[in-house]
Amino acid sequence: MTDAVLDPEVFLALLDTGGSELAAELAEQLAQDFARIHGALADAQTAWNRHADWNFKEIHMLAHELKGLALTIGANNLPETSLRAETLAKQKEGATLAAVFPALIRECGQVRAALAQYIESLK
Repeated sequence: MTDAVLDPEVFLALLDTGGSELAAELAEQLAQDFARIHGALADAQTAWNRHADWNFKEIHMLAHELKGLALTIGANNLPETSLRAETLAKQKEGATLAAVFPALIRECGQVRAALAQYIESLK
């Protein structure tokens, strides 16, 4: 599963840039960042489900950050989905965003799981 979600060469090259101690710290920070964003996206989905209203500014910022992180670690599909959500939030296209959002949350969760597997394999 992890190779379908993350390009291992990109991720491992990123971790290899500063030695093993820095790699462990970077991997942990990435895991925390993805957990934070994933949680915020889930909260935004819950708010939408309750009120049928999006916080477009927050979603735009989260999707933008997620896109950058996804590109940095070599995620395969998440950058495109993040860009789509970022664009839709900027354009305040709520109905289309509602259709894309579940995939964004799912793909973010898949990347979190892949990161956890890679981090565990480095120990």
